Amino acid sequence: MLNLELAWDRPARVRDGEQRHVLRVRILPAASNKSVTLHMALMLDTSGSMDGPKLQHAKEVCVAAAALTRPQDRLWLAGFSGDVRPILSGETGGPELADRTRAAIAALRANGVTRTDLALAWIQSSLTPEPNTFRVGVLVTDGHPTDPTGETLKEERLNPLLQQATDAGAEGITLCAVGMGDAEHFNTAFLVDLTNHGRGKFIYAKDRAELQDGLRNCLETGVRVVVPQAKLTARALRAGVEIDRACRFRPTFVALDGAGDSSTMEWNIGALTADEPNDMLIEIKTGGLGFGEPLGQYDVLEVTVDGGDASAVARAAIEWTNSFMSAQILNRDVDEDRLMWENNLYAELLNRTEDPVRHTQYLKQMQSNAQIAGRQDIVDRVTRDLELLQQQGVLSPDRRTKTLEQMRKPGGTS
Repeated sequence: MLNLELAWDRPARVRDGEQRHVLRVRILPAASNKSVTLHMALMLDTSGSMDGPKLQHAKEVCVAAAALTRPQDRLWLAGFSGDVRPILSGETGGPELADRTRAAIAALRANGVTRTDLALAWIQSSLTPEPNTFRVGVLVTDGHPTDPTGETLKEERLNPLLQQATDAGAEGITLCAVGMGDAEHFNTAFLVDLTNHGRGKFIYAKDRAELQDGLRNCLETGVRVVVPQAKLTARALRAGVEIDRACRFRPTFVALDGAGDSSTMEWNIGALTADEPNDMLIEIKTGGLGFGEPLGQYDVLEVTVDGGDASAVARAAIEWTNSFMSAQILNRDVDEDRLMWENNLYAELLNRTEDPVRHTQYLKQMQSNAQIAGRQDIVDRVTRDLELLQQQGVLSPDRRTKTLEQMRKPGGTS
């Protein structure tokens, strides 16, 4: 069973014509929902750039991650460069798995190119559907995807890889990506796109400790999953209402691509976890009331969440008013989420260009949104970014990637 809590950011004012509003859909699995089995496929980049301490640290962290699995869980592990080298294939979890992983992974060596397409195909082929199972693929890489000759893939040549992530997500696989080492050497924007398409989490692991924390977080999230895959559908209930876009905001931010039109949209929102809110934000456009309609509340959207064995339907009513003052009464929590949604999109844009002028524009908008939202932690970080940009003339890939990663944590930055 799923429970839904719906809340708008503010009322609608009749005289303002077309307006934009944000609805927060909070999905709360019932206490009776139980955690599911975790199947994890861990794919480790073993291209030439991983040679030395990076590969050794990655091996150690993989062993530590294996030790955290439960007896009901299963683990797949492989290295990839110019080909895929399977290490574990559906091994039963539990503390003793660490010893088996340590022995199996010792032979991995770093050499060759970075065939990310092969890695994604292996994750998808390994994690076949099984009832009551949460399937997550974790890609750990320190470099750019390449073709068989070692040439870096750029722009439209990355689209087939993003389609692989979309296909995996449609089959119920959550895809997480870890950028390891210096962000100057991997493509942050691509890894973020990969996780958006795969409904997973982007992690920046600059060193061994951050990699270990990131993989531990993936495992801890996995054991809290109670619905392996869910879909969110919004249907407009009034003429003039247009559904524009949506995102998953909690427990981690994911920009969502939907299917449908402005009257009915459906989004694959991934897995739902217990003991924390699962928040989705939907933005709509709406006009005024019809001729002769009195002021008051009117149903605007019908929201359906389908999690297979668990589902819920609810209607969201919005208040129409003539009062300017009444229309300015915000639901502070939802409005803060809206502002942070915008900041997440600006943080993505920050990593899609090297133009310092645009960096300044994005950072100033993020700073302003954070000030309005009362998020001093974010104000402080972005202010420091602007200072570094002014002092150095550029904002390093490391700084931009870290800002993006921390912006995707709705609870705040550190």
